[in-house]
Amino acid sequence: TDGDERVMPLLRANLAANATPRCVPEAVVLRWGGELDAGLRGAFDVVVASDALFDCNVGRSARAECDAFFETAQALLANDGRAVLSVEPRDRLAGGSLQRRILAAAEAAGLACVERRERRLDGTVRPEWETDAYVFCRPRT
Repeated sequence: TDGDERVMPLLRANLAANATPRCVPEAVVLRWGGELDAGLRGAFDVVVASDALFDCNVGRSARAECDAFFETAQALLANDGRAVLSVEPRDRLAGGSLQRRILAAAEAAGLACVERRERRLDGTVRPEWETDAYVFCRPRT
């Protein structure tokens, strides 16, 4: 979450409703770029973020937020872990460069993009997905 505590009860209820005996997800408030508890570093096989980044080339704070997001994701991931990011391609409609910034910030944080699916924006075909999707990998160390 973006830090809004009011969304946590709904998020936890959704996770509990979709848990399985082999997979019990958890949700916590996390500030990107902040200090992580030692127990969180390298503790996750998968980190998922949806609609968490916007045009990261608008102003210094937006760029810093994009960088902080990927630094935090990298720190959370176990060796060979995956970060899955879903981003609404709003900026491509206005000629923005969020996609380039995402890829550069991920690489700077030590994450490799292993899959990318772009939503078509030409209106001719409605894709099966509604956002751009990326999968990043933290290489084994």
